[in-house]
Amino acid sequence: MAINNLSRNIKGEKFGSLLALSNPKEEMHESGKKYLMVQCACDCGNEKSINFRNLIYGKSKTCGCSWGKNLKTHGDYKSLTYSSWQAMLARCNNKNNGKYFLYGGRGISVCDRWAKYENFLLDMGERPSKSHSIDRIDVNKGYCLENCRWASKKQQCRNKRDNRFISTPSGEMTVAEAAEKYNLNISTIFNRLARGKTDSEALLPPKFKRSHKD
Repeated sequence: MAINNLSRNIKGEKFGSLLALSNPKEEMHESGKKYLMVQCACDCGNEKSINFRNLIYGKSKTCGCSWGKNLKTHGDYKSLTYSSWQAMLARCNNKNNGKYFLYGGRGISVCDRWAKYENFLLDMGERPSKSHSIDRIDVNKGYCLENCRWASKKQQCRNKRDNRFISTPSGEMTVAEAAEKYNLNISTIFNRLARGKTDSEALLPPKFKRSHKD
């Protein structure tokens, strides 16, 4: 089979312990021959260019590291931070990922610097806890240092694209936050707003005898 016929979009796919960070690219070997090569990140944390044939035929499943021997040198492949990094790349680059349509499918990408785990770790630091995940400050922009932070689930919920903010006596907040603060059902606030009520009217306490509209 001709080598050109093997070329396909594999960026974001996993082959053993190797995550493809790029699509096959022809490179000149020191022998003078040209080979299709793929830049890969190994689960051990190392990054290496792997021969495309060896990758898809299962001949190369790691970067060549010895598990246990080189883990301290290569990185923390079992850490929460590394898992977040891998998941971020997958949902932006792998069309087979279940969340791709929400990320890569709508143009959300990872900056070139973060294709390497060491750079991501240096910029973001360790993931604080299991309840934290990487959050984009502007949900319409991609993953980069200027647009990302480690955020709790509550912060993430506040930053969803479909959140609606309303004005309250305590300042601007999401409908969910307002419902919690003013002891109202979220659906009650949304229904009032949908009927054209102002933010202040939407936050009025329910009547003891509710009408069919409230």
